[in-house]
Amino acid sequence: MQPVRGSHEKLERTATTGQHRRIEREQGEYDLGLRDNSPELPVKMQLQKIIDGLCPVCDHRVTALKEHDFTNDHLTMPRLIERLQGEGVEVRHGFTRNGKSKGISYSFLGQAFSGSHLGAAYTFPGLQKHKGVSYQPQRDDMAIKQLLLNPVNYGAATGFEQSDRFAILPAGVAAANASAKNGEKDETTQNQQWQAVYQQICSKLEQFDGEKRDYLIAKRLLQLKKPLSEIKEIINASPIKRTQTEVKELMVRANFELRQEERKQLRQEKKQSELEL
Repeated sequence: MQPVRGSHEKLERTATTGQHRRIEREQGEYDLGLRDNSPELPVKMQLQKIIDGLCPVCDHRVTALKEHDFTNDHLTMPRLIERLQGEGVEVRHGFTRNGKSKGISYSFLGQAFSGSHLGAAYTFPGLQKHKGVSYQPQRDDMAIKQLLLNPVNYGAATGFEQSDRFAILPAGVAAANASAKNGEKDETTQNQQWQAVYQQICSKLEQFDGEKRDYLIAKRLLQLKKPLSEIKEIINASPIKRTQTEVKELMVRANFELRQEERKQLRQEKKQSELEL
């Protein structure tokens, strides 16, 4: 008989019964048209999905990689941390006085989780054992320390450039940015220009309203790799008033779904190419 894992040994800690019931209830309301937005996963599950998407390796494939010494197929620990930071996840990792690892923890959308809180597969040794992440102290420790001291900004690891790119967005974007660069102090004029841009984009999303519309706008602009500063200004022009934290959370959610869709497409393309061989 196979030994049963204790609760502290579970590879992935799932949502609570109450959270599952909320998701089911909200999904039913969404299907009936009584709710504008589809149910949102708990932050912990969102974080687990981000990590799974960055290192989609199951236990049996980790064993196969080790047996054949395919080291090039492993994602290194510094690279994983860099990618997590690029997804908006804050990573914390400590070292003992002897320089040995003493665990990993994460913070996402204002909520902090230890690796063990997410599940055994998300601890520092669990990432190596169950997710196929490669870690070699002499090779990786310095790079990890540098990333913790100088984290990658949200969006940087996904290729969102900070330079001005006006080819796809309406001309009002160029005008709004030009006003800021020229040092104009008329904040009202700049706000009006961003509102004009927002209204022009909304004209293509008339079938949506409220939160759903702004979410789709943020997602599309991220897909077009527009500078984050422009996206924030456009979302701020919405009639829905948000704090800067709420705007950031909206962009993080949009980026999360976009990354998930891209990874799904890559997996489908890989599967298709394997079938054609």
